[in-house]
Amino acid sequence: MLKILIIEDENIIRKGLVNSINWLELDSSIIGEGKNGKEGLELIRKLKPNLVITDIRMPILNGLEMLEIALNEGYEFEKIILTSYSEFDYAHQGIKMGITDYILKPIDENLLSNAIYEVKRKIKNKENTQLLNKILEKNQNIEEYSINNYLEKNEKINIFVKKTIEIIIKE
Repeated sequence: MLKILIIEDENIIRKGLVNSINWLELDSSIIGEGKNGKEGLELIRKLKPNLVITDIRMPILNGLEMLEIALNEGYEFEKIILTSYSEFDYAHQGIKMGITDYILKPIDENLLSNAIYEVKRKIKNKENTQLLNKILEKNQNIEEYSINNYLEKNEKINIFVKKTIEIIIKE
């Protein structure tokens, strides 16, 4: 299940996101919510979400500053930015941070749902890549076989690696 943290200074929008979307249908749950970047940063540190959905312009610490601090501290999570401003500078900064989507308010629930599915796809691909790397590292010491020969002799691993590579290539 996707663990989501929502950081939005406008109470009506934050509560609307929490309560108007069927998160269970998206195999997701809201694990916390904050009203500014400072609260958001504390919640990221405490709750370690898979996804942070944040507004950009907020009091105390804006959304991009919050994300940058958390990323610099080594926290890993996906990011969706919400904003009332369609300014390229914000989108550009977000792209540099690896945001999944940049959604303008008022929020279109279909766009948000699609972004959630994209986040889930990215997380699954990342997990598959990490698993593939572990398998390859574990089998790195087999000197008498090339990786291809080793995989041919181990059909289960071969099937898994082929499927994983197909998933990675589809990205």
